[in-house]
Amino acid sequence: MEYEYGMTGEEKANPLEVKAPENLLFGIIGALVGALIGGGSIILLSQLGYIASISGVILAVCTLKGYELLAKGMSVKGLVVCAILMLVTPFAADWIDWGILVMQSFPEYGLTLADGIRIFPELLKEDPELVGEYLKNLGMIYLFVILGSFYTVKNAFRKQK
Repeated sequence: MEYEYGMTGEEKANPLEVKAPENLLFGIIGALVGALIGGGSIILLSQLGYIASISGVILAVCTLKGYELLAKGMSVKGLVVCAILMLVTPFAADWIDWGILVMQSFPEYGLTLADGIRIFPELLKEDPELVGEYLKNLGMIYLFVILGSFYTVKNAFRKQK
């Protein structure tokens, strides 16, 4: 029901309630924290032997919700920030996960995580099967990031209407 000057009944009942502007800086911090949680879940679930791609949903939801909670809203700017983090984080987390796998695969050499990460590209050059496995794993993570972000973004913009 519309009242004069385009105000709905709820707005008329509480005229002092004004929506605060979106805080981009806090939103970026929230998205970074969410991306770190999601990236950590990719590594942790993979190391525990579970399908790491499912953690792509965790990454998407945590990144988007982190932004939305701290920014007090979601805008196109926020969506761009989150999209960039959701592109970079799965790649970095999956690369770290493979570095851990390399480190664990060659215990006789006493490799560190940094060694494993550094050696991984060389292993990719030498083993076409490994390239296929790597791309399949990374592709699945990105697929689940997309699936997780679709619903979360849809809900965030629906709330603002």
